Amino acid sequence: MNKKAGFTLIELLITIGLIGMMILAITAIDVGARRFVNTANYEAQVQSEASPVLERMVKDITLAYGQSDNSGITIAGNSQITIRQLPFLPVLPTYPDFDDDPRVRYTYNSSGLSITRETSSSCPGGVCSWNPAEVEVIARNIENVTFSQGTDGIVGINMTARRNAQAAPPPVTFENPKVTLETSVSPRSTSLNLTFP
Repeated sequence: MNKKAGFTLIELLITIGLIGMMILAITAIDVGARRFVNTANYEAQVQSEASPVLERMVKDITLAYGQSDNSGITIAGNSQITIRQLPFLPVLPTYPDFDDDPRVRYTYNSSGLSITRETSSSCPGGVCSWNPAEVEVIARNIENVTFSQGTDGIVGINMTARRNAQAAPPPVTFENPKVTLETSVSPRSTSLNLTFP
């Protein structure tokens, strides 16, 4: 009765196979978790870069200056918005002549995937004199921006940003997420019920 203690070859192969499958499963879970964390980090990075731009536009739109029937906001082609601003003191506004009031214009440049901000000190006859030296690129890697204004005067902004919008075509990957920010703004001029002779 010569009995040997130990594992047979088949038992060893089955054990090695099970350990290999467990290692593969743990590796797949680890890779998936890292990818999820990286995607969340990339999305947070894109959102933190795009949010201040949206906040700046919202501030200017909120401070738009006009009357209830002329809110001081002009939207051209859904990708450009011009905002009439109150003149800086000691200059007093001249109702209802808005031609001498300063303007701010935000423009989405689809070829450069950017948003620019420009200023004009006045718009005699409704034609603004934009200063090319004061054009400021305030955002890059913007895939799309649309402006809209309802009959109630509320302005809608929809902005889509990416980590690298320059990629052609921009792939939707965990390394280049698409982040969409959307808001509605009520200019203070829409709440005025002023009429002037």
